[in-house]
Amino acid sequence: MTIINSRCSRTTCAIRPKPRCFVFVTSGLDNRRNIATILKKGCETVSFEPLDEREGAPEWIRQYVGGAGCSIDLASAAYLTGMVGVSMMTLSNELDKLMAYIGFKGRITRTEIDAVVRHSREHSSFELTDAIIDGDRKRALDLLELIFANPAESTQTLSLMILGAIASNYRRMLMAKDLMRQNAPNSEVAKAVGMSPYGVTKYNERIRKIDTERIIRGIERISRTDLALKTSLATPRLQLELLISELCPVKPQTR
Repeated sequence: MTIINSRCSRTTCAIRPKPRCFVFVTSGLDNRRNIATILKKGCETVSFEPLDEREGAPEWIRQYVGGAGCSIDLASAAYLTGMVGVSMMTLSNELDKLMAYIGFKGRITRTEIDAVVRHSREHSSFELTDAIIDGDRKRALDLLELIFANPAESTQTLSLMILGAIASNYRRMLMAKDLMRQNAPNSEVAKAVGMSPYGVTKYNERIRKIDTERIIRGIERISRTDLALKTSLATPRLQLELLISELCPVKPQTR
């Protein structure tokens, strides 16, 4: 019996496949689950945070361009980030076009960016809702003008799409506030608002600074704007401008 087991063992070793490396990709690990504990103990876990729009993305752009033999200053890199967002795939595609435009050892400035790169409406809509959260009225209105500059849809359709994005954001804000009031973990908040557990921390910090009453008033105002858009009261763009002006309270000037 011992000999048989020994032979079986040798046979098993002979047919054992070579080691393999498996890569599992997920938006985040829920530490409350056993699978997360097992993976962290037996595997190497790496977190790939999105590029930071203010510092990380411009520096990544500068290095990417420099590695290809061209150059760009951080101010121009930040300007490009503001136009197309922080997706590495999008940035690399736009940078490749820019470098082909300027030639080897060329320098990318805002002039070349304006000539070659088109604003991403999806990113502009994201920036718009972001500016509204921050209460930055001027930036929000500037972004609204940018979105309406080259519309692919009718003004009415585009206005409803923008309003839908704003409404969705306010619903997420209210859910986050309610869960934070219940001392829910970040993973639960992340699941409710559709974000990764890693990115939701900064989101929570921003939402904590906003009064729940302000969010509720905003939802009510958004509902009235939706009705106004569907009943053709005033122009769609004017309705959105009025909405943004009310959602972004004027900040008192400091002396």
